[in-house]
Amino acid sequence: MHRYPGIRSDSDLYTFGYRFKPWTSTPIATADETLKYMGEVIEDNGIDEHIRYQHQFDSASWSSDTQTGRLAGRCSDTGAPFAFTCNFLWMCQGYYEHARGYTPAWDGMDSFRGQIVHPQTWPENLDYRGKRVLVIGSGATTATIVPAIASDCEHVTVLQRSPTYFIPGRNENPLASQLRELQIDESWIHGSFAGRSSTSRLNSPSDVSNSRKPPRMNCWQGSATTCLTTTTSRRTSPRATGPGASASRSCRMGTFSKASRPARRTS
Repeated sequence: MHRYPGIRSDSDLYTFGYRFKPWTSTPIATADETLKYMGEVIEDNGIDEHIRYQHQFDSASWSSDTQTGRLAGRCSDTGAPFAFTCNFLWMCQGYYEHARGYTPAWDGMDSFRGQIVHPQTWPENLDYRGKRVLVIGSGATTATIVPAIASDCEHVTVLQRSPTYFIPGRNENPLASQLRELQIDESWIHGSFAGRSSTSRLNSPSDVSNSRKPPRMNCWQGSATTCLTTTTSRRTSPRATGPGASASRSCRMGTFSKASRPARRTS
């Protein structure tokens, strides 16, 4: 569904991966790595014959008379209608509206002379080279798009509501790498970092000796896959209106240019 530049997982694949298919690559996977992994899971376990591709559901209803559910829709490639009945329906479509992304209206949108692009419907051949780009928001999508396009754009500005900060990420798990060098079984390694075994979760071989360091410093010196956060320190602003109003100490606008060091978003 998503095809924007730099797309990758926003959580480590030890968490997202399956225990019966241990994840063996870098913690934060690219889109191609994720597709390859899922393809292997489907093929290795004979799941393909149970999947209906290119099916778009339009409605789901329940019949108390027959004690069954009914799903109806159309095939997205041919437009042919279809209907299925089931005894159990498990909704796994996530929280995205797949037909179109949410784009709020704001004053002046109609008179804007540039191009407005939603990441969910990113054009395949969008040319942003040499352009001045404004990215609204600072979530997982922004954290992957901005480093991917910054070197090609004249200037990239990030507009955000809640202050966040990013640190350079090292997409690796040193302890997992050392366990592989010791030829530890991959399923054990995967289960350990997914929190599925009795072993305490460690991010780095030096976690014990670094226990007195600030948690975020430990994280950065380890795999740096969980180091995104929002600013919680606030002060009262004399310009704020209303009782108890406050303003963040951090700047709400960040900019990226060609000279910017690529940052990594982590979950």
